[in-house]
Amino acid sequence: MKGKNKSLARKPGNATAAPTIAIVCEGAVTECVCFEGIRKDLRLATTRILVTGIGSDPVSVVKAASAKAKDFDQVWAVFDVEAPTPHANLNTALKLAEELGVRCAVSNPCFEFWLLLHFKDWTAYLDNAVVRKKIKAYPGRYSDKDFDFAATWPAHRSAIDRAAKLDARQMTDHPDDVIARNPWTSVHNLVGVLVELHRWRRAGGAVMIVAGP
Repeated sequence: MKGKNKSLARKPGNATAAPTIAIVCEGAVTECVCFEGIRKDLRLATTRILVTGIGSDPVSVVKAASAKAKDFDQVWAVFDVEAPTPHANLNTALKLAEELGVRCAVSNPCFEFWLLLHFKDWTAYLDNAVVRKKIKAYPGRYSDKDFDFAATWPAHRSAIDRAAKLDARQMTDHPDDVIARNPWTSVHNLVGVLVELHRWRRAGGAVMIVAGP
């Protein structure tokens, strides 16, 4: 789910210019804890993250992200497929994102699947309730109001690897059907960008990440 946003790379001699990312999320709790935790752990000193829930409509998330495109190097829309009943306008949102150049970090069935991948591989079908039940069995002490980022994030490299392998498999089996890709997530692509920004900052760059509509 890659849009046509501008590259984060800066021209030589422009090291003080901060690459910027706008992240607009469907949810405001779990996603907020996750991205704020990443900001702190990666020590993105000039980073600002504002995660605001804007409802359960992926089209609205994409439109809100697109509205930031003129001001940021990349804009991301973070939303879920949902299961057993997918969002009715999911495919409309994905098509619109492609047209507008909005990058999407999508999870099927929900964002909590990304958290689950920190602890184990999973390839069998899941619905929202089952994912949220399973993640509670792991050290992150997940609830619908919070989770322990510090107990989850140390395994993020394993989560990225697992998500990437699953992504390759599901994209091969279901290249044109996001709903059929269950379980699946592309959140690792966004997290990978943030990790790269951390490396960029350590090399002498300045970073600003703004999340929210």
